[in-house]
Amino acid sequence: MEDTPPQKKRKVLLEYYAGEVEEAWLNLVVKEGRPFTVLDSPSLRTILIPLFGALEINMLTSHNVHIAIATRSETVVAGIKKALAKKIFSLKIDSATRHTRRVICINAQAVLKGKIEIFTLAMCEMGFESPAHTAKNVKAFILTVLQKYDFTIQQIYSITQDNGRNFILAGKMLSYEKFQLANQSSEGESTRGEVNNNTESESENISDDEAQAGTSPATVSSSSFDDDDEIYEVDDECLDDDMEHEYIDEEEGYDQIDAQDVDEVNGIEVVKCAAHTLALGVNDTVTELKAKNMFKKFKDLAKFLRTPTQLVRLRRRQLSLPKLDVPTRWSSSYDLIHSLLKTKTHCQQERITKVSEADWIWGQKFLTVFKPAKICTKKLQGEQVTLSDFFKIWIELMLRLKKISEWEPMATTLYDNLKARQANLFNDNKVLQAALYLDPRFRQIFTKIEPTYFSKTVTQKHLLQIYKNLKNVDVSSQLT
Repeated sequence: MEDTPPQKKRKVLLEYYAGEVEEAWLNLVVKEGRPFTVLDSPSLRTILIPLFGALEINMLTSHNVHIAIATRSETVVAGIKKALAKKIFSLKIDSATRHTRRVICINAQAVLKGKIEIFTLAMCEMGFESPAHTAKNVKAFILTVLQKYDFTIQQIYSITQDNGRNFILAGKMLSYEKFQLANQSSEGESTRGEVNNNTESESENISDDEAQAGTSPATVSSSSFDDDDEIYEVDDECLDDDMEHEYIDEEEGYDQIDAQDVDEVNGIEVVKCAAHTLALGVNDTVTELKAKNMFKKFKDLAKFLRTPTQLVRLRRRQLSLPKLDVPTRWSSSYDLIHSLLKTKTHCQQERITKVSEADWIWGQKFLTVFKPAKICTKKLQGEQVTLSDFFKIWIELMLRLKKISEWEPMATTLYDNLKARQANLFNDNKVLQAALYLDPRFRQIFTKIEPTYFSKTVTQKHLLQIYKNLKNVDVSSQLT
């Protein structure tokens, strides 16, 4: 047997900027979410050490990558400061729970050079050892984030959040904060709108009437603020009646604020998330139809078809693996049934009777009725969806459901529930009214459709106040 000749090394000519390579190496963990230990991979280092050596740069490891992440963070923060300096923007507050850990995220949204830009300002875990999801703590967190970026509360135009009572109340508190600062400014008091987050500052921001009523913000269990539609897993032991009374007192105290006076200086507009409202309307329908029992049948079938024996048979017929649903996401139940309907013939031939013929018919009706809601949810998740676009998407959804309801009672139930939830999106929503008034496609609705929702006089007054606020914040680039 002849010996294999030794391999010869080959020279490869490559052109890279040193910064380009450093950024790509860091992005493995920063953008792609890989564990820090990937930077210690012997195989990767064998390949890349010559490249890093030629460029005379050091390779990051799991032990020193945190320094580079901190530096990158400072650069990102500086970029956001520059992009939103002296500009009006909107905030989007999101929260999520994963393995009992609750996280709140704050995004800033602004139109820059004709495009909607979204900036993630901060994420924070709240609850347990950290501050709970109370309205007071949410407000304090938002103000802390604003200070970090050298933003003022006067720059906030609106806050979009889900229907959780803690977030709604936090929005009221911030709106009142802005109201107070505007009053101080009008009286000639010098202020930049920077607000401290300590208890003394909180007490100073409460009106005399509230102080007499004993309605200063109270610290209560985060469970008291959870949305009534079970977005979070709630510990029943936390639902203490006394805590609920404290919350009600806190809420009533801020409801006593004169809404007309706040509107005079155009306080922060609190807007409810359309996608979340849609999900709540769907959940109302699922509950009313007692559809969860049907979902369980289809889920049991999906689990059975995912067993090793059945997987082999599905692959022989070139059928895809059935999907499993997530209890808190109705759209995943839609996907579950949709994937299972493709296996209906297989189930009948294999004499699998976990789902009856009547159940298959129900599943097909469910897909037909809820498909418009599924499409609507997908459209609302787009990055460049404006408020007038949302209005168009929502109206199209309602029209489709109304058409289907002519022959399918299930669609009538969904339509009625969404119609009831619709008021939360349209009533007293000056932000939506302003967007529709400025959009030539929808301006006519101020004289023809549902006048209780849209007022031309109120909208014009709101737009004039926005213009004044833009001038006060000195945002000449946004006035064009």
